[in-house]
Amino acid sequence: MLLGQDNNTKMDTGSLVGFVLVMALFLGYMWYTAPSAEQMEQAKKEQADALSAEKAAKELQEKNDADQDAIMAVLDSAVVADSNVIPASLIKKYGDFAYSATLPSAKENKQVIVENDTLRLVFASKGGMPVEVELKQFQTYSKTPLYIVKDANADFNMAFYTADGRKYDTRDLYFDPIISKEGKNTVVSMRAMVSENQYLEYRYVIRPNEYMLDFSVQSKGLSDILKNGQEPILDWKLDAIHTEKGLKNENLYSYLMFSQGEKQKVDDLSAGGSDDETVADLSWFAFKQQFFSTILLTKGQNKATLKSETYDADSSLYTKRFIADVALPEQKGDFNIPMSLYFGPNNFHTLDSYGNNLDEILPLGWAIFRWINRWAVIPMFDLLFYTWGISMGIVILIMTLVIKLVLMFFTYSSYKSQAKMRLLRPEMTALNEKYKDADPAKKQQATMELYSKAGVNPLAGCLPMLLQMPILIAMYRFFPSAIELRGQSFLWAEDLSAYDSILNLPFNIPLYGANISLFALLMAVTLFFSTKMSGSGMDQPTQPGMPNMKFMMYLMPVMMIFWFNTAASGLSYYYALSSLITILQVWVIKKYFVNESKLHAKMMENAQAAQKKGPSKWQRKMDEMLKQAQENQNRQQRRSKK
Repeated sequence: MLLGQDNNTKMDTGSLVGFVLVMALFLGYMWYTAPSAEQMEQAKKEQADALSAEKAAKELQEKNDADQDAIMAVLDSAVVADSNVIPASLIKKYGDFAYSATLPSAKENKQVIVENDTLRLVFASKGGMPVEVELKQFQTYSKTPLYIVKDANADFNMAFYTADGRKYDTRDLYFDPIISKEGKNTVVSMRAMVSENQYLEYRYVIRPNEYMLDFSVQSKGLSDILKNGQEPILDWKLDAIHTEKGLKNENLYSYLMFSQGEKQKVDDLSAGGSDDETVADLSWFAFKQQFFSTILLTKGQNKATLKSETYDADSSLYTKRFIADVALPEQKGDFNIPMSLYFGPNNFHTLDSYGNNLDEILPLGWAIFRWINRWAVIPMFDLLFYTWGISMGIVILIMTLVIKLVLMFFTYSSYKSQAKMRLLRPEMTALNEKYKDADPAKKQQATMELYSKAGVNPLAGCLPMLLQMPILIAMYRFFPSAIELRGQSFLWAEDLSAYDSILNLPFNIPLYGANISLFALLMAVTLFFSTKMSGSGMDQPTQPGMPNMKFMMYLMPVMMIFWFNTAASGLSYYYALSSLITILQVWVIKKYFVNESKLHAKMMENAQAAQKKGPSKWQRKMDEMLKQAQENQNRQQRRSKK
């Protein structure tokens, strides 16, 4: 009989031993590469020494400043009591801007609070920038107010130069606040005064229910003071505040992004370790956290140096340190530099409404993956969640059902192809044995001839899987980036945007974590059974040099547990549902649509018809190619003997 059946799907002893050895090597490697207690202690000591040195340098600088102030105070005491005379100490410290330091707002270090429906902003007279930015509609994972800027985690400075070479850092200047209204908008003007009619101004326009602020830097009457043709340098540092449950997962999605060129091509720095890049034509940059961003749009093409550093794993306050140094356009005379500031959520629709490719801050994938998310996944999600108001756990369930129904044809096609390969396995085993010492080309020809006679396409099972991959990858990118999952609970998961935990461990397992995620475990179990039921290549004979597919079937779920244990529980929940539905689909296909006895009979008919018909054009072509290859090999052997 040409074709037969082999339903033996049990894992052989060799595969089991191999699996155990690989897992032992894997765990041993993790143990070996994990830093020792001495190394960890040394790293902490070095970090503590660095902090101590930094603190000592700061204290020394403060002492020197205090000494200078004391000297200036003596000089000031000699000044005649005149309200129009500016003390020498202020002139020495603030130069042309000493006048600002004499105003009441400077003496009080006055703070101004401005709010709209979404933001609460606190501006300080020293530095002129917001010292607190609260997102009023959000909270941290621990249910405290969510701040992007707070407790001196941000340092914003602009450096200007005078005609005599002096440098002014705006972080050190005092600004006089002026609050006004333009229709429904609130305008905050922070002015560093040179005189009553001369000043450097930070101007903010806060609109109702908006996260984006108009921000401009202007001057009046300073053309003789500030150096013409000198580029102002914008320097911004921000320590991203840890706001989410899983620090590891939050760090993975926190990185500096930027747009460059006239086409506003979006790029990013690495999310791990330290990274930096110099950009010649920056148009905006974003200090992107997992679900929130601080963005500055410069509205021009500017040279910039961008840096990102990851905080130590033991840090529980910050995730990243972001640094941006931007050279703004050269200024001549009085100037007005228009920009925009965004403090808000990484919500697709919110960012998309502001244009400038800001929606690309969301990591929805590139090319076709982003296209699927933007035009298929997000509209379906919006309909279920925003329009119909369905709870998030049910939204994910419905989306999974819809996606699996769309992919049903591919699941059917893949299973049918795997069934054919399973029925063909005895012949393939015999063929491998027959040609084990033969020329590989002959073995390949015999294999392809067997496939042709049986009417089997060995790639038919791979193609449906490849066609499904864009959707699977798109969903992998969508769920971790969807801020709508944040704070949404389902079953035992408190927050679908963070990992779920049925047990918190008293220690950390390298590459795994210190918790046990039930959704990750369910995902791994359902993946194993769906792979086992659908085949996915397990019944194909193993070719030399190819991995044992049975072994891979057992290994992949184990690896998935490690990868997904600290990932968003919503993502693990989606993949668990997807695998469970695949199991049901395969059961239905096997029971009602693919009769293996009839399929086997059809393959027999194909083989018999092929034998009667004789070699096909393809087979004759293969014979010619094989014959030509053999002649070339014989010719080379004769030449080598000579």
